[in-house]
Amino acid sequence: MGNTYELIPSQQTMYLMVKYSLHKQITQIPTSISVDFDIDFNLLTKALNVEFERNDALRLRFFKEDKVVKQKFIDEYKVDSVPVMTFKTKEEQDAFFGKDAQKPVKFLKGECYRIIFFNAYNGQKGIYLNVCHLNLDAIGILVFYVDLMRVYKALAAGEEMPPALNKYEDYLIKELANLANEKKQQKAEKFYNEYLRRG
Repeated sequence: MGNTYELIPSQQTMYLMVKYSLHKQITQIPTSISVDFDIDFNLLTKALNVEFERNDALRLRFFKEDKVVKQKFIDEYKVDSVPVMTFKTKEEQDAFFGKDAQKPVKFLKGECYRIIFFNAYNGQKGIYLNVCHLNLDAIGILVFYVDLMRVYKALAAGEEMPPALNKYEDYLIKELANLANEKKQQKAEKFYNEYLRRG
């Protein structure tokens, strides 16, 4: 287990939306992609485990320490299998994922995302991801899908892995260092007061 980190401002915003919203707003992002070529879901599961190694944002976990939410990266995470759904109609597919989208991802209890593979009603193959916004934003989700499929294709072809991803942990460290830098914070505050508040 690595170092423990405070939440960065963007993560704090997401967490406060849960904590103080009247209707307990859910800070998770449900998405899916589907492709019109055949996918071996067993091989895709292997690719997913490789992705867990490559993409450290997927190994980020949250917990409370003295009533303060903090985060740390776990060293390893693997799955033996991934649920596979088969849908006969669009209505059935939409209803299933719509229901899951409304089910909270319990990020303070070790569940930061849910991943499901599926056979779509129109014959396509798909991947569904419902992820905590503290782990991934929209760009992070796009990176996940693109890199996962690149890893899958590399495994299928027996080729080398695609180039390594940037580490999210490095970004966290940089952001927290900037917050601790008093001069940078004063400069940012000066910019805000001089330019942004002018309207």
